[in-house]
Amino acid sequence: MLLTFQNIYNLAQDKDAFARAKKHAHTRKWRDLQSNGKLTWGESKSSGASFYKTVFDNTHPEKAVFHCSCPSRKRPCKHSIALALLLLEQSGAFKIIEGTSEWVKELIAKKNAPPPTLEEAAEIERKRAEHRLKTREKRLQQMATGLQELDLWLADILQQGLARAEEQGDDFWENLSARMVDAKLGGIGKRVLNLQNLRGTVNWHEKMLAELGEIHLLSKGFQNLEKLPPQLQEELLNVAGINYKREDLIDRELVEDTWLIIGQTEHTVDEKLYERRTYLYGENIDRVGLLLDFAFQTEPYKEEWQVGHIFKAGMIFYPSSYPLRMFAKEAHRVDEFINWQGYYDLSSFATAYAEAIGDNPWLARFPAFLMQVTPVSTDGKLLLTDTNQQTIPARLQEDFGWKLLAISGGHPISVFGEWNGEQLLIMSAMVEDRFVHFTLPPLKRKEPVWRRF
Repeated sequence: MLLTFQNIYNLAQDKDAFARAKKHAHTRKWRDLQSNGKLTWGESKSSGASFYKTVFDNTHPEKAVFHCSCPSRKRPCKHSIALALLLLEQSGAFKIIEGTSEWVKELIAKKNAPPPTLEEAAEIERKRAEHRLKTREKRLQQMATGLQELDLWLADILQQGLARAEEQGDDFWENLSARMVDAKLGGIGKRVLNLQNLRGTVNWHEKMLAELGEIHLLSKGFQNLEKLPPQLQEELLNVAGINYKREDLIDRELVEDTWLIIGQTEHTVDEKLYERRTYLYGENIDRVGLLLDFAFQTEPYKEEWQVGHIFKAGMIFYPSSYPLRMFAKEAHRVDEFINWQGYYDLSSFATAYAEAIGDNPWLARFPAFLMQVTPVSTDGKLLLTDTNQQTIPARLQEDFGWKLLAISGGHPISVFGEWNGEQLLIMSAMVEDRFVHFTLPPLKRKEPVWRRF
């Protein structure tokens, strides 16, 4: 294939994919860039400590052939396109050699290998299952040890009183959080760390007591793990910090539907990790699913989801007592219209929320459509009122509140948002068949700091 900018651009599935690849087409993101005239290869830095190995085979006159060790389902992936861009624009960065690196031969052989027979596939899966079981047992032992320390810490706080907890320095919370992370209890570690932020807020003692109760419930649930229903066991382990990998779920039931992206919000988990929650409504299954994505430092998210877009997609839900999180096995955008449905009064919404909490006591956010509610502002607070004059508190990101009141004009509208048990974070609204979303621009990433060594 003739290597031109346009030909490389055409390899990308869309302009966003090409933009992400172009950001990766810098020599500082690669090592061991080499070529033998037929094959070109290099190793690209991943978001962790490892490197992805990428090979570009340009010996085929009509098409470019790429091989990459990254887990992306898109082919060619961003690393492949970035490598082609580097070869086009910075060919001098490649070391010309006569032979071929051993890992290049192994990667090509692996990608070109025939699919395993049924017997071979069964044996591979058996070994994987055996490895997963050993890893899981080892982690459960670490978690049990960490939870013993957590119970002592909780008892100590309650004996000394919340007033004493308010006086504690940041180290008091950060040290325990770090020990929970070491015990493979990352989910609990984050919750412990967030406790320090409650101090000094309105009704902080009530909030802290409620959160301590939630953490205690997690600990007791883990101690009685084997007595819980299987789906609730999975939910508990997920909240505690054990997460499934997509490749472990790829053979689960595929839910094919037409999906409308109805809301999105983003926040920082810490100074380096960004989390994005994207909600989709399935027209035929008449329910909401969540796409949860993470990005490290300046790295972009692996997939782009824009509020208001409609997709035909096959989704796989993660195991849960209240299935919500999912991922797309395959998706393509369509130009259609979806009729969304929700709760027509706040009583039915409250009933549905109570049932969801009954299924999953650790459900932190409940996504919900509220139909025919009127937004009103009372004493500077935003409320939603249904046709029965029942109300719930609500909020919007930044200063979108005035916009919601304006598009409503005092009349009932339909809204979608996250309910956290106290208020509804509104993300979008439907006004006379017009979709309006209240999504802030992506969070600004911190620029890398270069230091002289």
